[in-house]
Amino acid sequence: MRGEAREYNSPNQTGYLPVCYLRGRTMQMKILTISLSRKIKVNSFVKMMHASISVIAIIILVMPGSGLGWSSKDLLLFERVHQKAIENVLKNKVNSKDLKILQDQQVIVDNAQKAEQSFKHAMTGIKSGQQENIERPIFIQEANNFVKNNLNKAIDAFKDGHEQEAYEFLGKAIHTLQDGTSPAHNPFQTWSDDEGIVAIAVHLSKERIYPDDKSVRAKLEGVVQWAYDIFVKNVTLPDNYFDTDGQLLLPSTYLK
Repeated sequence: MRGEAREYNSPNQTGYLPVCYLRGRTMQMKILTISLSRKIKVNSFVKMMHASISVIAIIILVMPGSGLGWSSKDLLLFERVHQKAIENVLKNKVNSKDLKILQDQQVIVDNAQKAEQSFKHAMTGIKSGQQENIERPIFIQEANNFVKNNLNKAIDAFKDGHEQEAYEFLGKAIHTLQDGTSPAHNPFQTWSDDEGIVAIAVHLSKERIYPDDKSVRAKLEGVVQWAYDIFVKNVTLPDNYFDTDGQLLLPSTYLK
C-alpha cells in the first residue's frame, strides 16, 4: 500500500520512503523544533528584559525627587553628577566629613521639585495661566537671592564656629549654580507640575551622566570652585550669579 513504511537499507525506486529515512527526518524535525523552541524562549526572555529595563527607567525618571537638574541620585542608569563634580574639585581642599555634607545637600535640594521651587534648579516654574516672559525674570532673581543668601549664611556660620551648618548652606548654593550649567536648564527654561512622562524622560536623559563635553564639564566644576572661593573669601561675594537673561555669570578664570 502506498504510504506503507517498509525496511530498506538504501533508497529504491518503489515510491516508498525507507523507514530509516523517515526516522532520520523525524529526529531532525525534533531537533529543529527543540532548537527553535529554545531560540524563541531566549528571544522572549531578551525582549522581556529589555521591556523590564525600559519600565524601570521610566519609573526612575518620573519618581518624585528624581531631580530636575544634574542627577544627584545613585540609581540605575544614573550617575551622581552633582556629587562627582564636588568631589573632583574639592576632595583635596576639604576633609571627608565636610565633603559628604556638601554632597548630601544635593539630594536634599533635589527633593524640592514643585514648580514654585524651580529657582533652586535654575529654572522657571510655570503654573496654569502664567506667562513665561513674566515669570522668568522673577525666578532668575529668586535664584540669585537663594545663592547669595546661602553663601552669606555659610560664611557667617563658619565664622561663628558652626562648621556643619556652614557646609550645608554652601552645598545648597552650589546646587543651584551647578544646575545653571545644565543644557536642559540654561537659560532658565520652563518647568511645570503638569509635565508628562515623555517630557520628564527627555529632560532627565540629558542630565543622568557626567558630561563628556569639555566646555559643559568646565562650567559644572567651575561653579563649584567659584562658590568655594567665595566661601573662603578668596573672591568677593557677588550680588548676582545669573544675568537678566538667565545666563550664568561665571568668571572666565574658572573655565579651564
